[in-house]
Amino acid sequence: MKIAVLLLALVLSTVVAMASEESLLGWTSAVVRCGHTREAGDVSCEMDTGEDGWKKFVIQAFGTTHTLTAADLRKLKNFPLSSLRTTHEAGYERSGGHTVHFRFNRTFYNDDRKLMTEIIYVSATKTGVTVSDPRAMDHKGEQGGASNGGQPPL
Repeated sequence: MKIAVLLLALVLSTVVAMASEESLLGWTSAVVRCGHTREAGDVSCEMDTGEDGWKKFVIQAFGTTHTLTAADLRKLKNFPLSSLRTTHEAGYERSGGHTVHFRFNRTFYNDDRKLMTEIIYVSATKTGVTVSDPRAMDHKGEQGGASNGGQPPL
């Protein structure tokens, strides 16, 4: 009888413990209105992705519209829209002055089964837009072992 009660308790607890597994639902497009700064004016971006990668990335800043080229969009492949973080900085005149950054990151296991995070920046100035090369960032918040905390490129 004890075994029957224990077996019944085990079966009932299993039914209660069952739950569905949650999965991510990826973003395919986004429009982000970042606000207004004295230097950059109204800042926003519109982005679209598809199964083959990024389809569109349009930035409005400094009173101008910047559209990424196909080559720039290819650099963003495998970086999810949902990882977007926006910042701005005074910058240096030699590199275009005030700059608005759109930062993306992706975390994955490399071929050696080591957990990796890569970051990439899309940066807009009065003179244009650039897309950095992806770079590794360790999981202490430090990029490539350096201690700049994954800050935008100079």
